[in-house]
Amino acid sequence: MKHPTIRTLALALAVPLVLATAARAQPFPSFSNPTNITNPYYPVSNLKQGVTLGVDAGDAYRSEVTLLPTTRTITWAGGVTQTRIEQFVAYLNGDLVEVAYDYLAQADNGDVYYFGEDVFNYADGVVVNTNGTWLAGRGGAPPGVIMPANPFVGQIYHPENFRPVVWEEDTVVTLMEPTRTPLGPIHDGLLIHELLLDGSEELKVFARGFGQVEGREPNARSHVVLLNRNSTPIGQVPNALDAIESRAEDVLNAVPRWKRVRRQVAGIAAAWNVYRSQAVNTGATPEFVASIGQLIGELTAASSVRNAAATREAANDLRGAAVDLMNFYNPRVPADLQRLDVLQREFILDVSGGDWTAAAVEHAKAADVVWARLRPFVLLLPGGACRAAELDESLAEQAKALAVNRADAAIEAARDVLEAVEGLGTLY
Repeated sequence: MKHPTIRTLALALAVPLVLATAARAQPFPSFSNPTNITNPYYPVSNLKQGVTLGVDAGDAYRSEVTLLPTTRTITWAGGVTQTRIEQFVAYLNGDLVEVAYDYLAQADNGDVYYFGEDVFNYADGVVVNTNGTWLAGRGGAPPGVIMPANPFVGQIYHPENFRPVVWEEDTVVTLMEPTRTPLGPIHDGLLIHELLLDGSEELKVFARGFGQVEGREPNARSHVVLLNRNSTPIGQVPNALDAIESRAEDVLNAVPRWKRVRRQVAGIAAAWNVYRSQAVNTGATPEFVASIGQLIGELTAASSVRNAAATREAANDLRGAAVDLMNFYNPRVPADLQRLDVLQREFILDVSGGDWTAAAVEHAKAADVVWARLRPFVLLLPGGACRAAELDESLAEQAKALAVNRADAAIEAARDVLEAVEGLGTLY
């Protein structure tokens, strides 16, 4: 599972372990209920969506993991196994760098097995390769244990075990590692040392009930900052937070009517003063809280000098940050629906400014990330298939316009997407 969170582990973090040099053959257990993944250190079936933030070689890192409602049946040497599907997405400095679909199943003995992944690596909004893709049964590849049922110190297992295509070796270092979770610090984290095929190393920390919560190396650190479970009750977004997002959207529409813009910016600042302490009490991380404050400052500065482009950019960025905070409340209308709106308005700003590369990135985020994971859920709703078809068509038209740099057609398609997104909201 070569996601770009962590790359190389220097000697400063080396652990005193004797690492195995070859895979150990072992019989596979049975999979009678493989999609019910309840391993406490890897509770996939109870995951809804998680967000991880960090730094990777000086770049701002963000990843999102979403459990999809669909499954995939995989045929391999051990039989036919139904797997759960997770979508993993990684960004560096806001640019999309990877989308991967991981296939997971739990054996009857409680071990969680990794049945492969489809990987799409991006640059400038375009898939540049699918390096890292593999699948159990393809070419004889076996599934690998990604989390044992009862890990113990010194235990060695292989999430990927198909040289020379993929290979990973994990060793349990301790079950008493201090770390922090979205609900606070713990002192019984599971610390794993991982050796990769290219010789690089990683440290990963897992927590009961959460899965992986931390990744470490000298030039990269990451922590899970938000995790919604399927068992998390539906919540209500506070009025002040909703006001920040809606007023920021109004700023986008009001420019260059600066008197109205200033009124909305003042309202945003007032709403943040009301909501800030509540955000902290809700569990919002310092990163999220600081982001809102910084963006309000940027919006205030840009609007005060009547810089239309900078004002629109700051307002839409603020909307995106507010949507992140909304996700803490697990709202009935998915935050991903509002993310689509934010991305499409950013797309319009990029096209209007003639930045086709940035527009391609925003299109990829909307079509290949957010809509790709939201669409299977929409199809389960009454009337969802019709609404999904409308959005599919609009995004396809947007892609066509991007291919030939037609600004008028691209913006028209984006407005059609926004209309379709508004229609989707009525299904909830």
